[in-house]
Amino acid sequence: MPFKKGKVIPFDVKKREVMKLKRHGMGNAEIAKLLNMGKGEIELIIRTGDGSVS
Repeated sequence: MPFKKGKVIPFDVKKREVMKLKRHGMGNAEIAKLLNMGKGEIELIIRTGDGSVS
């Protein structure tokens, strides 16, 4: 589900989509491009495991 540029997507929605795509074997760069997000943002979400930030 690619997101439209300029549209604000809640973080929890992005987080779920990133984790789902990663579980399906996509690489970080691929996910970043598909979701119009930075690779660093993808890596941060994945590093936190479930995406939660305490």
